[in-house]
Amino acid sequence: MGTSWIPETSIAGSVMIRPYVGSTGQGIITGVEPTNENYFFPNPSRGTISWKSDLLKKINIYSVQGNLLQTILPDRSANSADVNVSADGIYLIKAWDGKRSVSQKMLILK
Repeated sequence: MGTSWIPETSIAGSVMIRPYVGSTGQGIITGVEPTNENYFFPNPSRGTISWKSDLLKKINIYSVQGNLLQTILPDRSANSADVNVSADGIYLIKAWDGKRSVSQKMLILK
């Protein structure tokens, strides 16, 4: 096992330090992943939302007050679903793929 620390000099400011156990590290881990601002589409929606990922396990629809209105458990082959909301408005769509989650505000019109 390696017990040495590898200093990082290419990043200025506060850096989270992770010790490497074993061989030398593979590179810098920032913890920031690229995001897609429009994960769900179309926005505004007329009651049906679509997405591109086949990995989604759960989609929750929340009101702006934070009330859970609907839970969608998509099949791997499904890339759209009907949203059952009672009124036009802005809703928060939160999806989870088992490892990470994404949230997006959407205008849904009935």
